[in-house]
Amino acid sequence: MQPVELREKKTNLIGYILAGVLTFGIAIPVMLVQRRLFARRFDQEGVTRKDGQRFLWQDLRKVNHVYRRSRYSYSQRLVNVELVFTNGRALVAPRGLANEKEVMAFLERVATAPTDSG
Repeated sequence: MQPVELREKKTNLIGYILAGVLTFGIAIPVMLVQRRLFARRFDQEGVTRKDGQRFLWQDLRKVNHVYRRSRYSYSQRLVNVELVFTNGRALVAPRGLANEKEVMAFLERVATAPTDSG
């Protein structure tokens, strides 16, 4: 598997600025802490989060797809993918990525790959 760098869309920066302004700066520390949990890079061995912590695929326990229901319809949309490892977790927000299809294809391969532990 080729390494995949998760590239954020430019519009995410506008969203961060807007959230900071609308909440008078209260949301900024919360967003910074939450942002550290997001994945930065996938490769053959595992995941590297934005805070530099590394998780190995062999320690992957569960892949949770988090959906949110639309306010005005009964449709649901994917908000986050949570990768749960034995020693922590990493988050992926596919809609905020410029290379969403590439990342989701990679995650699909990893989620369906057999593991040594079971």
